[in-house]
Amino acid sequence: MVKKTSGGTPSIPDLKLQGTPPAGAVPKSEAYDELQKKIIDVLVDAIKYIASSCAITISLYSQILQGYLNNKAFVSDPASKALLLAPLILWLCVIISTIAGIFPRSYKAYTDYEKQLAVKKINGIKKVWLIISIGFFLAGFAVFIYIMFAQVWSVFPFHK
Repeated sequence: MVKKTSGGTPSIPDLKLQGTPPAGAVPKSEAYDELQKKIIDVLVDAIKYIASSCAITISLYSQILQGYLNNKAFVSDPASKALLLAPLILWLCVIISTIAGIFPRSYKAYTDYEKQLAVKKINGIKKVWLIISIGFFLAGFAVFIYIMFAQVWSVFPFHK
């Protein structure tokens, strides 16, 4: 029984839905397919931006690294060498992870549902590689910042 409000319309909590769920697959709109393609494009673009930022950072750091490698105090200490090369190694991992993230993925789908699952899986894989790339990039940048501040405050490896 539906209760009427003072205005004569039924109150919302008392309305009961009538009908049956669709028997077959719910048709998807073409906008959904376009949205899924754009999501993949955005993820790939973000990965490309990380790779290009990393390449710029590597080129800047390599100039700084050349100055440090001319100093015999740094070259003779293995820990100093490891610390100075750590950002380059981390940024190399960024390049490798961005390549893995950009690498095209293919799928075979015979139904719309299989296609939807495959696209979600590809989105998930690309998101994981994006997160890994950002993690390596920030880790390399953190070590780079430590090296810069260590030089200013004369702590390891600049305490000599």
